[in-house]
Amino acid sequence: MIQPVPDFAAQYAEWLTSRLSTTEYDGITELSTPILDPFNDGMRVYVQPNNGGFIIHDNGITLETLSLFGADIHSTTRRTSITNTVLNTCGLTIEGDRIQTLATKSNLPQRMHFLLCAMQRISDLWQTVRSPSGSNFFEHVCSYLDEKDVLYTTNLAIPGKTVQHPIDIVIPLPKRRERLVKLISTPNTNMAKVVSFSWIEIQQVRPDAERVVLINDESSIDKQETKRVSEQTEAILRGYSNNIFFWSMRDKPGFEKFWLAA
Repeated sequence: MIQPVPDFAAQYAEWLTSRLSTTEYDGITELSTPILDPFNDGMRVYVQPNNGGFIIHDNGITLETLSLFGADIHSTTRRTSITNTVLNTCGLTIEGDRIQTLATKSNLPQRMHFLLCAMQRISDLWQTVRSPSGSNFFEHVCSYLDEKDVLYTTNLAIPGKTVQHPIDIVIPLPKRRERLVKLISTPNTNMAKVVSFSWIEIQQVRPDAERVVLINDESSIDKQETKRVSEQTEAILRGYSNNIFFWSMRDKPGFEKFWLAA
């Protein structure tokens, strides 16, 4: 007997809601989330009333943490370019040292979702400190695809059932189909749940799009030493992705399925 597919969207919403906590001080609400940054700390966002709407921001935590790792976003043109691309894709700005956006009561959840996605992506720039070339996982993947003469687009916002979802790479396929790619540089169960929620949302409005995940399973971008991806993380992703690829396998036979049509 075929087991019914669980309502992951409802489970995700319940998981997220049950682990959210708020603290208010001086009219500002601090929202602690279970979404982890690359350093396994729960990300926090701040909601501040503003002329009938809201300013939501990270209180400067993202850039401050990067600075402690020696990854100032203004110290190299590549870091600046990556940061600006993420900000533009998600409709955010940097004011002082804060990553922020404006929101209304109706679009507050969507803008908060985009802020969290951007905080994760920009936090990944800590990896550029370890790489002599100043590149991070996203750049390495794009360079690899360029070497293979793959046609692709980067950093698109795809509307889902309730909110838009930032997609790292889109590869066009025959018959007007497309392959949507999410890059995971720090694989864990929390990130798997976030990605799977995006896939569920997008599948309902773009059922013909292929949903693919590329996981960085190397302990260092420049050294092919693999790190363990938990069975739970992989199981969550496989439940809602058409395919999963591992970066450490890029030189192995069969990896070309990452960009070629089936």
